[in-house]
Amino acid sequence: MKEWISLLDIRERRAAAVLCALLAASLLFLAFVLVKVRATAGRMVQQWRSEEQNSQRLNVERDESRRNFQRWQEAVGDMQELEKSYFYDQKSSSQNLQVDLQQILASSGINLSQIKYDYSEFAKEGIAKVEATFTISGSYGALKKFLDTVEGRQKFIFVEKIAFSQIASQGGQLELRINLAGYYGR
Repeated sequence: MKEWISLLDIRERRAAAVLCALLAASLLFLAFVLVKVRATAGRMVQQWRSEEQNSQRLNVERDESRRNFQRWQEAVGDMQELEKSYFYDQKSSSQNLQVDLQQILASSGINLSQIKYDYSEFAKEGIAKVEATFTISGSYGALKKFLDTVEGRQKFIFVEKIAFSQIASQGGQLELRINLAGYYGR
């Protein structure tokens, strides 16, 4: 290498030195740029991983929201079925309750006094209640059959109160004052 340098004159040597200096500066600049590019690439990969994790988390949340929405839709369907099958129709609630009571009493063989109806609304819940109060008399078996029939009805009829009015020792006749409630939806 020294032999090649000795073949060059001073001007050529200076030009070679300048070229070597430029080459060294270019290599330093390139190394600096590569370090910066590598750091930027590292940050971008880290940001991409973070975004990927956020995306996965959002996908899980979306799927959970969809499942919750599906459950709410099923609950709404269940509520509509409940209103349709178990609540009385709002337009003819007292008539339907009267018909049901007549059927229950006819199948039980019980004597009935006059029925008094009261109406209550529960606006917050979106339901209303028809309460029937009456006195019935019959044997223990007939009264038990009456109560079993009330409990077995598909529609919501509840025995809210029973009061024994008279208990006869002869003949086994009982007299009860009963409050029944039937419910109707919106």
